Amino acid sequence: MMNKKKAGDTDSSSSSSSSTTTTRLKYNTKERVCTTVPAIPTYRLDIGDLFSNSSDSKDKPNLDILKQHILLEGRLTEQAALRIIETGTTLLREEPTLLNIDTPLTICGDIHGQFYDLMKLFEIGGSPSDTRYLFLVPFWFHYISPIL
Repeated sequence: MMNKKKAGDTDSSSSSSSSTTTTRLKYNTKERVCTTVPAIPTYRLDIGDLFSNSSDSKDKPNLDILKQHILLEGRLTEQAALRIIETGTTLLREEPTLLNIDTPLTICGDIHGQFYDLMKLFEIGGSPSDTRYLFLVPFWFHYISPIL
């Protein structure tokens, strides 16, 4: 990744006639700096990648594929994002505005739209299919990341 000049090599760009030696670092710009971090996906997930029946408007997205792609900082096509937003909007509009929630219950503060924080909450607190969550979110903010 990095190549150092040998200690006795002189810097040819030096304008002084002194025999000072410098060590210059050379960086390979074609190689990734940190190879332990997965590369960001170069493709955008489309409707066909997320939905088993892309023509059925009631079909739900494959959450495992979506979650993994977003955790890797992957992106969606505009059509896929709009489909998720429209499906989620329809689902949320059918929900009542006031709920009586049974205990046990895990109460979470505002995550400010941070997807990684949401995933960490689920990792620590348990899957939403097994654990009941109540998120305290300011009603005047509209976050899209946790919904996507």
